[in-house]
Amino acid sequence: MKNDKNRVAVQFGAGNIGRGLMGQLFWEGSFDATFVDANASLVEQLNRQGSYPLRLLDAYSSSIHELTIEGFQSLDTGDQAAIAEAIADARIVATAVGVANLDAVSPLLAAGIRRRFEQKAGPLDIYLCENMLGAAATLSQRVISRLNGPTRVWAESNIGFVGTSVARIVGGAGVQSPGDDPLLVVADAHRDIPYDGKATRAGEPGIEGFHPVGNFKAEVERKIFTHNVGHAGLAYLGYLRGHTCIHETFDDDLVRSVFDRPSTRRPKLSCDDTRPTSTGRSTWRFARTSGCASATRS
Repeated sequence: MKNDKNRVAVQFGAGNIGRGLMGQLFWEGSFDATFVDANASLVEQLNRQGSYPLRLLDAYSSSIHELTIEGFQSLDTGDQAAIAEAIADARIVATAVGVANLDAVSPLLAAGIRRRFEQKAGPLDIYLCENMLGAAATLSQRVISRLNGPTRVWAESNIGFVGTSVARIVGGAGVQSPGDDPLLVVADAHRDIPYDGKATRAGEPGIEGFHPVGNFKAEVERKIFTHNVGHAGLAYLGYLRGHTCIHETFDDDLVRSVFDRPSTRRPKLSCDDTRPTSTGRSTWRFARTSGCASATRS
């Protein structure tokens, strides 16, 4: 690895999103990537093989792209000193470990920040690919609370904890059919990643597909009420129609007709009225306004 500090990335989590999305983006951006994972067997296999296959399914072009991701190293979470050095050298750090595991990575991040402070390195942003609106604030609190004195003061001004909204679907890692590489990851080709532009400390990350948004909360809600609702609708209707997998619903004319009509219009979401009902719950009212899907809560 070249170890050019301007192109060093540390990825916590070498699972579906870690390898199925971030690994690709770092590779395409000519970053020297370091995966950090608690699965010692996976870490050993990645280091031994030095590459892994990524299969992208492009729904828009109805094509399959086979990529080989390389130019990385992998570290076990027990290798704390090496992880701290990697963070000290990094241009960007990202997590895709699941919200339940943020507490486990916080001491590793804190140690890396201490090392970065000792080396008088510059600001650093930690991008959270966790798809929970409060994940960045949660991790920030857990990491900063482990720092003291001048290191903590420096970190509060120079370390960004940045939320992202990840819409790529990763079908899973591992063998899909006989002859597949055990490290194979299969995913869709979507690569657009909005992030909380107000939370950054180190400027734009220089990764194709990443772009800042000023109102990150609204961006996450937009994704929920378009991307997630679309998937949920297909799943619920598909189940009622006797399908097992979501892709089967695309051959079902009834389900497709229900899905296609609203998905071709831009949703207009109004959540101004959030008064509780007498039961203490909120009631959603959906309507069609000016040709757009709209929803209000009362």
